[in-house]
Amino acid sequence: MIQDPKEISAIVESINKSVQLYSYDDISVEDLSNIISNKLVASGISARIIGYTYNGKDLQSVQYYKQKAWVNFDYSGLDMLFQPIYNRTLDPQNIIKEELVDVQYATPEYPDKSEEEGEVTQDQVNNGVKAWISNYISDFTSMVTTAVNNYLSSHTTDFKGEDGATGPQGPAGAGFASGTYKIPKLIEIKTITAQSSVTFSNLNGDSDIEYYIECDIKMSVGSRHLLLQPNSVSSNGISVVNRAYNNAKDSWIYGYMYLGNNERDGNSRILSKTTLYAKSGQYRATFTECGIFGSDSLNPFTISSRSQWSNTTDNITSLKIIPNNTDTTITGTIKLYKMVDMVVA
Repeated sequence: MIQDPKEISAIVESINKSVQLYSYDDISVEDLSNIISNKLVASGISARIIGYTYNGKDLQSVQYYKQKAWVNFDYSGLDMLFQPIYNRTLDPQNIIKEELVDVQYATPEYPDKSEEEGEVTQDQVNNGVKAWISNYISDFTSMVTTAVNNYLSSHTTDFKGEDGATGPQGPAGAGFASGTYKIPKLIEIKTITAQSSVTFSNLNGDSDIEYYIECDIKMSVGSRHLLLQPNSVSSNGISVVNRAYNNAKDSWIYGYMYLGNNERDGNSRILSKTTLYAKSGQYRATFTECGIFGSDSLNPFTISSRSQWSNTTDNITSLKIIPNNTDTTITGTIKLYKMVDMVVA
């Protein structure tokens, strides 16, 4: 008799579990293919090893014969680097090894046609459909799972953050070539309502090196400035501010580190972006670009400033953001990021 598809599926599942102990560090793809193929053949299932090329690499995977078709071996649960590239296995051109087991090609036994055949009932049809679905559903699920895993592994890049963590490696896509990219990594979001100040704590400027601050706020009183105080220290800061509005320009120098300001009323929306170079050993510096919107129905203000903190020795462990007058509160959102390197393999 031809081997039962359910029995074949059970054997494949058993072999899959038996080879999950191997990792890419322990064994080559070629050796694993031979182990799987030999186990299939020893269990009475025809098997073959196919070869193909992907991203310039020679790869292999195993297929077995089931219900008059070659089926990909189920690699789920194995090391990702063993997983086949599904679309390369659909029409294999390079058959490295093939072993056929006669039992799968035996002529099935049919009932004597001379016997009187009765009518097929609806229950028999229903049971036949259920049996067919039962036979094929595991293969279909395995095929979909393998296809999804292959797609994800081929489209997930290798991220290596500042902590050295790595992820699955995939090919560099168009417009996203391999290399090192500087990206902001969110540390914390402060959503505040009528607060006199806000502080980001547990920082390490000497380790983080570069911070990025985004503000989207309003201040309750007009003509107020928003200040940055490393380690909550108000001294040793100085800023040069250039402002443009209504066809006019002016410049100011302030004795503190500056993040932005509103104008004559408290309805002004302040949007600012600041880069802070935080590592000790030299002056700490900021670059700020700020826009002021909705002030007394005037046109938008644009502000560009450069600030420095002359303390060159203390590690920055906190950042306090505060108005320049105690009669003023802050409402809105402030986000703090640190800049990290992302490596795409």
